[in-house]
Amino acid sequence: MTRRCVLLAGVLILVAGCLVGCGGGNPATDGDEEWEETTTDGDGVETVDDQEETPDENTTEAGEDDLSEQTDDELVDESADGGDGTEEEASESACLTSMDADRTLTLAPLGTPSQFHPAAAAGHGGVWVVYNGFTPSTKVTGYDVYALHLHCNGAQRIAPFQVNTTTGVMHVDPDVAVSGDNVLFAWASDNGLGGSNNLSIYYRMYDRDGQALMDTDARLPLVRGGATLDTNAWMVKATPLPGGKFVLAGSYGSEEAGRFQVFMQYLAADGTPDGEIVPVYPEVGQGQVDPAVAADDSGTVYLAYTRNETQEEVFHTRFAPDSLTPDPDPPQLVVAGKTGAAPSLASYPGPEKSVVVAWQRLSGDASTVYVKDAALFNPAALPLGLGASGMLNHSPAAAVAVNHGAVMWLQVISGVRNQVYVQGFDKANSRLSLSDEALLLSIGPAAPYVPDLTLVEGHCYFGVWAQGASPNFQATGRYICFP
Repeated sequence: MTRRCVLLAGVLILVAGCLVGCGGGNPATDGDEEWEETTTDGDGVETVDDQEETPDENTTEAGEDDLSEQTDDELVDESADGGDGTEEEASESACLTSMDADRTLTLAPLGTPSQFHPAAAAGHGGVWVVYNGFTPSTKVTGYDVYALHLHCNGAQRIAPFQVNTTTGVMHVDPDVAVSGDNVLFAWASDNGLGGSNNLSIYYRMYDRDGQALMDTDARLPLVRGGATLDTNAWMVKATPLPGGKFVLAGSYGSEEAGRFQVFMQYLAADGTPDGEIVPVYPEVGQGQVDPAVAADDSGTVYLAYTRNETQEEVFHTRFAPDSLTPDPDPPQLVVAGKTGAAPSLASYPGPEKSVVVAWQRLSGDASTVYVKDAALFNPAALPLGLGASGMLNHSPAAAVAVNHGAVMWLQVISGVRNQVYVQGFDKANSRLSLSDEALLLSIGPAAPYVPDLTLVEGHCYFGVWAQGASPNFQATGRYICFP
């Protein structure tokens, strides 16, 4: 199975995986045996077979909500002022009170005819959503980046708007992060020229009210050793730092390594790059792709990525504030001696240093999603396994709270048709245990684009995915609350 790709309107859109020269490997033929442990206390694996086969009674097709016709008078503005603990706490309480976790939402019903690559980040009294919109009449240059903000009751606080200003190129695979009053959108762009410099990372910053803080989008300069590199960069992910700042993680074409290598780039609160790019761990001849990034309140940055020269393996590490050296150095395998790919990292926005990593592992004709603690860097600790056995479970997205977390993932029905699942787990320090049955979120087939999951409040999350059949995908979301 080619990870993260779909045939859309006759164009193969490759979102993650490999370009020529990034290295490869076929985990389907690597000969690894399955893990056999079945405990659920964080020291073993539990594989879940009892997934629900139908949505709950409140998520029928007839109950799918189109909130585009609600008027402002029908809405309660629950956005927080930020920076004032009392107002923020009151806003969060209002958010939880107004939240309806039993509805599947079509997020932009009046938007472009095809919507995909959705991502989400909680903040400002609701959730920010970013996605790709595609207009078939404009062919390959019709891929643009759109964003909106939802109230906690699911209604639009800010209607969809176009983020990118650069035209004539294909913008794909956006991400979003929220820090204080600032909102950052970042994505990859393809100018269609091919070669070593057709892929670039772009970004643009907004305030909490959807007002642009940057007049135009900006192409991220890849500066290293005082020189600007003329090379490809893509697979961008974003995470917040304290004080309205951010970190971007991506993968760039390294001349020294002869492969793609994962890097990070700090951004100041005004959106300007803060220093040069930081290669996470340069390795000659080893491809590094699928970066994932998260940070805690201290400013410590956690990174994970797929190394894919002879076989796919997931490595992770962290950078202390103001440090340019990874710790551990070198990065560690998530699970010693095991293959894997497509990691997702999540951290709780508090001092508890609650960090988890999820990933997928292919074995034969099936794949399993796994999740484990990522704060202690213990490769001997085994993870929890998610997804029905014997099925292709893939593309995980993780979110975590103080003592709880959840993972969304896709499960192949046939071809590029998927179902979307989410499952919660309890977290006691580094020990994880499954606390809820897997919940089927999708109504009908979902696209194979990676879903996203963000913590909203308490044990409540918001998940987004692309619903429908090609080319009429719709950005779709749902608030999800666990006991």
